[in-house]
Amino acid sequence: MERSGGLYVVVLSLPRPALIKVGALGKIPFGAGTYMYVGSAIAGLEQRIARHKARQGKKLRWHIDYLRQRAKWMDALTFSPDGGECALARRVVEAVEGEWAYPRFGASDCRCRGHLAHAPGSASRAISALRSLGGRELAKGGGPAPMRVE
Repeated sequence: MERSGGLYVVVLSLPRPALIKVGALGKIPFGAGTYMYVGSAIAGLEQRIARHKARQGKKLRWHIDYLRQRAKWMDALTFSPDGGECALARRVVEAVEGEWAYPRFGASDCRCRGHLAHAPGSASRAISALRSLGGRELAKGGGPAPMRVE
């Protein structure tokens, strides 16, 4: 299996507000709605996304793992690594007409505002906006779909 790398956005839905303990960030109040988490993998992009998709039986390692315990999986899209996570997170917030969900969420290894966006609309609307940014679902064969290079 090819061990490709790149950027990805996980789309989650939280049906009702929840107070969730997120590692060192502490207890965070999450409103109901659609959440988009931006991440990266140097290699093993498919495995990273599969790990995020799993809700049970894993050590809570990344901030997204804590939210994932309560939020419903909607989709994951892959992106070209050009520009990096922080730039993609900014583009995601703008494209979904959303807001930063919580300061520093998913961004403990950089200095940006965060890697988690919250959108007022439906998950399908957010997924359409992500596709307009060049996001691609994983190919049916398990590998990443071809990524648009900008």
